[in-house]
Amino acid sequence: MGIRIGELKDFLDRFPDGRICKYGFSSPHSFRGYYDEAAVEPCHDVTIAEMKAVIDTLLTDTFVGWKGGDFNYNILTPIHFSRIGYADDLDQEMVQIILSIAGFDMDFYAKFTINGSTRF
Repeated sequence: MGIRIGELKDFLDRFPDGRICKYGFSSPHSFRGYYDEAAVEPCHDVTIAEMKAVIDTLLTDTFVGWKGGDFNYNILTPIHFSRIGYADDLDQEMVQIILSIAGFDMDFYAKFTINGSTRF
């Protein structure tokens, strides 16, 4: 299993709200693969505050599954980085997002990948 909503929330809380991240996320939705799991869509040039608002939306709103049903998420719910309407897990984008939030650049990211695959 990957990262949970609460873990991502705790990570974001370490950084100033005004920090602009080259890679981030927006657009909270239910994950197409498992509707009872949350998803966010990767995006560019987003602030920590905007991403925290996405997390708050995931924790307070009710989401509709792709084939029906209402789903509410909590801090223990797995979160996926996935395009809306797709069952893809964008692991590479997740790594870029986390490193961008932490303030690392793509040169740092390149040290941890081989032919586009994450080394850890």
